[in-house]
Amino acid sequence: MEKRGSLSEARSLVELVYYDSATYSSEDIRRRTGVFKVLAEEYFPLLWLAEALPGARSIRLLPKGNPGPDGEIQFWYSPTSKVQIVCANESYNWSLMREELAAGRIVSPNQRFERVKKPRGVKTTGSFLSAADDRDLQERMQRITAAIEKKEQNYYRGTDTLLVSEEPSNFKHLKDLHQRLCENVRKSGPSRYERIYVSYQEEVKRVS
Repeated sequence: MEKRGSLSEARSLVELVYYDSATYSSEDIRRRTGVFKVLAEEYFPLLWLAEALPGARSIRLLPKGNPGPDGEIQFWYSPTSKVQIVCANESYNWSLMREELAAGRIVSPNQRFERVKKPRGVKTTGSFLSAADDRDLQERMQRITAAIEKKEQNYYRGTDTLLVSEEPSNFKHLKDLHQRLCENVRKSGPSRYERIYVSYQEEVKRVS
């Protein structure tokens, strides 16, 4: 992933990991251990952004020890873009939910999860089928905004793009999420980044 690869090569890598069940178990993918964490939280979002931009030629992740941006997008006729990537939706609660999914249990993002000692494991509370409402929209806005603000404070010189990774937003109760997010971010004043995007999984939208 630190070696520059074309978009088709990057897409092939993604599909290999997710569809080769004989080599890569769904449990490892859901737990996001090792390379799977890097793939889910950095490489996939970088690929989705590159696929959404005209003229993108190749991508690569920069070494972990690099104090600046996390990845690069090379274009055919434009300068290379240096991208800072942040995962907005990777909370402790989300991590425990994925742990439960990896163990084969049926759970929902609407629930809350807590690690307990007796009995040892994860305690689940809340309704599996709780109705989507404005609270979900507000929570998403807050966590995306918080992720942007944190990276604004820790800006590295030479980084031109900020990419925020988030869960899909193609639900009726979230139809105003991106518009309201853009309005909220603009109120904070000019950004140090030339451009900010949110990757709602494969649906990538520009914020500023």
